[in-house]
Amino acid sequence: MNKIRILNRFLLSLVVAASLSACSATGPKFSSLAKPSEDSAVVYFVRQSSNAAGARAINIAINGVPFAELHSGGYTYARLKPGQYEFEQSFNVIYGDVAALRHKRNVEASVEGGKEYFVLFLASSGRGTGETIYIPVSTSPVIMMPTEIAFDFRFGFAEKQAALKLLKESRYENPLGGTANK
Repeated sequence: MNKIRILNRFLLSLVVAASLSACSATGPKFSSLAKPSEDSAVVYFVRQSSNAAGARAINIAINGVPFAELHSGGYTYARLKPGQYEFEQSFNVIYGDVAALRHKRNVEASVEGGKEYFVLFLASSGRGTGETIYIPVSTSPVIMMPTEIAFDFRFGFAEKQAALKLLKESRYENPLGGTANK
């Protein structure tokens, strides 16, 4: 029985260490919003800082074209001409992922020049109001862990004030290809 306790403590310490060392954005901290011009909109993509799926980068695509990779607590933005756009979020796929982590989330919008838009990715552990997925952890009776973990993922538009709360704690990440918006 004592060996099981030691094993459980060891496994718990590994889980805690992994979550504390989750990959986070490391760029400059957010300082101010970029000004949109009359002939383009500014669309912000913000990823909440969270341990839930925090060790994995998310991919952002615009109209099917890869645009950015965001880590926990990261943000970036795009200057877009007025028009209809589809914004898509996905995870980097790892061999053995459950189907729910391979699922892509998307939102569409018609953007107008001179305006700002905010697209957020939120992740938390537990059941919420977003897309809740269940990931099997263990079926072993020896390891005293839950048999599944629930994650709640949300990807969609937000009001400016709600987005600013997250942006103030976020760090800038360059879009793919190193193209700086600043």
